[in-house]
This record gives sequence, structure tokens and C-alpha cells, in this order.
Amino acid sequence: MSNEVEEYSDELKRESDIEARDAMGKTTIAFIDIENMSAVAKVMWLAVISALFGGIGFFFYKELFACEPDVNDIRKEVLKMRKEKKSN
Repeated sequence: MSNEVEEYSDELKRESDIEARDAMGKTTIAFIDIENMSAVAKVMWLAVISALFGGIGFFFYKELFACEPDVNDIRKEVLKMRKEKKSN
């Protein structure tokens, strides 16, 4: 029984060593091997990653750069206030 366990252990160790050697130098992102993907899968991952970075960028843009109101809208508000004062 212990011999079988040792054999399985050695076999698993050999397999993990072979996989580690095969994976050396390959491009991986979040444990995903890009080199073994199909073109469609690569494009899908690129779209997902781009959307995530775009969303993060939009969030920070919206938070960091306050949108100033349009000059025409400010003028309209001033004119409304003047008309209300004259009518009172």
C-alpha cells in the first residue's frame, strides 16, 4: 500500500515538474495560458480586459474632473431669475 502511495506521489511530482517546464517562458494572465487559446478566445479576453480598464478609467475621470455646467444653461437660469423678479 505504501509503495502505491509513493508511486502515485512520484508520478504526480513528475507530471507537475513537466508542466512547470512546459509553462516556463509562456505568457499567462491570471493563470490563463494565452498561447494555447484560439483566436476567438484571445479577442474575447482582450475585450473583457479592455472593458475593465475602460470602466476603471471612466470612474476615475468622473470622480477627478468635475463637470462644469454649460455657459448657456447658466445664462438661461439668470434670465429666468430676472424675469421672476420683474414679474413680482
